[in-house]
Amino acid sequence: MTTENHAEQQARAQVASVCAMVAALECDWDRLEELRDDCAEVLELRGECLRLRQAQCQEGASKGVTDALVAFELEHGDRLRELEDEMSSEVEELAELEEAAGDYDDREDAERAIDEDPLSVEVRSGWGSPGDSLDPEEYRIVLCTGGPHVELVGDLDHHGEPCSVRVQYRDWGTSGELFDFDHEAVLTYCRQHGLGSY
Repeated sequence: MTTENHAEQQARAQVASVCAMVAALECDWDRLEELRDDCAEVLELRGECLRLRQAQCQEGASKGVTDALVAFELEHGDRLRELEDEMSSEVEELAELEEAAGDYDDREDAERAIDEDPLSVEVRSGWGSPGDSLDPEEYRIVLCTGGPHVELVGDLDHHGEPCSVRVQYRDWGTSGELFDFDHEAVLTYCRQHGLGSY
């Protein structure tokens, strides 16, 4: 009989959430907006062309509708074909950017989510003599607690920025550490919390 390790599952879920926020943070929002605008323009032009063609079919190719369709083709046909050609090669890029953006509206939205995500952000110093000025050497970011508990811990460099990260988890009677996760993404998340300002 195998028992599920709920603390490890929670740690993996927290790391997945952190990685999604970082993907949105690092998303090329300008390019995404450009591709979205191109796609919207294609849909608008296609819709107008389709509306005119349907009207032509319904009205038995009346001169007014046919003239409108010809005028549309003359005015917008080249642009529509150009956009369709571009979009056919950019569909994959758009899908990747949409996936990276996730549920976030823009970079600021992702930054806000990262800022509001942890329960606590803490630093601590090493040993020193009384009266010494102590600089923070380690950090801890608590993601959830109460069972299971998940936190990110690591060392700070001489600028007070995170230079390492570990994912630790605990639950009633179990504790552990994740090793197989996207260290760079989680470290980027940790660096967003202004630890160098402590």
